[in-house]
Amino acid sequence: MGLHRTVAGAALVLGVVLIIQLVQIWSVRVPFPYDIEWMEGGMLGHAWRLNQGLSLYPEPSPEFVPYLYPPGYAGLLAFFGYFFGLSAPLGRVLSLIGSLAAVCAIPRHLGRRSWLEGFLGGVLFLACYRNSGAFYDLVRTDGVAMGLSAWAIVWGLQENRRFRDASALLLVVGFLTKQHIALFGLPLLLGIWARFGWRDAVRFGVLSVVPALASVFALQTATQGLFLKYVVGVAAAHPIAYERVFLESPWEWGTAVPAIVVALVALIRFRGTLSPEQFTIIGCGAVACFSSAMMRGHYGGFINVQIPAFWAFSWWVAHGLAQVSGGWKTAGLGLVAANLVMSLTLLKPETLKPTDAEIAQGDRIVEALRKVDGPVLSPMAAWLPVQAGHPPSIHLIAVWDIDHHKKTPFPKLGKQFRKAVAERKWGAVLDGKKTMKYGVDEAYPQEKRLRAPDFKTRNGWRVAPVVLRTPGDAKPKGEKK
Repeated sequence: MGLHRTVAGAALVLGVVLIIQLVQIWSVRVPFPYDIEWMEGGMLGHAWRLNQGLSLYPEPSPEFVPYLYPPGYAGLLAFFGYFFGLSAPLGRVLSLIGSLAAVCAIPRHLGRRSWLEGFLGGVLFLACYRNSGAFYDLVRTDGVAMGLSAWAIVWGLQENRRFRDASALLLVVGFLTKQHIALFGLPLLLGIWARFGWRDAVRFGVLSVVPALASVFALQTATQGLFLKYVVGVAAAHPIAYERVFLESPWEWGTAVPAIVVALVALIRFRGTLSPEQFTIIGCGAVACFSSAMMRGHYGGFINVQIPAFWAFSWWVAHGLAQVSGGWKTAGLGLVAANLVMSLTLLKPETLKPTDAEIAQGDRIVEALRKVDGPVLSPMAAWLPVQAGHPPSIHLIAVWDIDHHKKTPFPKLGKQFRKAVAERKWGAVLDGKKTMKYGVDEAYPQEKRLRAPDFKTRNGWRVAPVVLRTPGDAKPKGEKK
């Protein structure tokens, strides 16, 4: 008993230390006014369009191409932005709330009797912060989507029908935030059928499927069929890297949550037939792993797509700890403590925190953009033009999503974009140290390196938008000098 208490106390203390470290990191990252990850500004641009009454899914053009997500997160950001003003800190607060909601779902499901196991499960998910690319607090869909998924799963397992109804509706909202969340409906539906009968399963199916289909129909109608063309058609044209599905994903899972062994041991040692609830728990986790692996294999899939799998493993570990006892439990707690030591060692907080120097350099870039006559093409930092009084820029990843693939449903975009660049549609281009191509260096040959040596993103694909390009004395293509 003395050893058990010592190990449990060590795991508890390590969990608290991790939380303190993360709070310190987030207190610096959340208020940072510029992009920490290069797609943040583009998401703010989506919310800006909604507040301007513009469509999120128009025909692709040099002015705007949407990300391949449903409109849920952009809509949430636009709603709060209407009252508080659109900004990166606002988006990060919303994402962090979603991520912390996912953390809280684990102890909520295990209940008060297993408070330690639930706490450690939530902490294990927090410990995956670095392994996820540090995406829990970014202006991206991941945090809110995970929060919605986690509570849809937890409420879908409840005895009370009202919670299961709420689960069905959360699945709809989650689906409108990130499309893979719809997959969790299948194990939940089957679990409800097995536990409560077919009538309750039909009720759950109607409450989840009908609003989702109605939403898709409304979006298709409002966008003249372009919504699914983007969200499904463009994504379907991308290749799948199967080595990332079958090799890299399991490695990333195991190195992030080696304590998953606790859940595996608990499953092996379990005596008797698994209950429908336990099958549902396994099924939801399997769906999380499947969707994460497939998104990782998708063209451009970054490690943040592993967040659902990381949550599922942390949830499973908490359940495993709650099922074992005696020496097995002490060993499990020890493995969780070792997992937390590893995560704390790899966290390296200073590498995740933007500095005051980066803020000052970003301010200088904004001042330089204020002097530009006309709109600014800033494809690697789409929100910087807005901070300088211009409309947001198209984002480069949105162009690449369409233009880099032969089977794209929008084959003309690349030519349209090159033509707009050649005709100098923008007053200036804020480029990276390595040019974005598309003829930018020819149409905007005058190059000025801005004084911003530290201004670059810290997460995801690293970019340094510090080169201001202008036309100089050159004439647009086709115009005589």
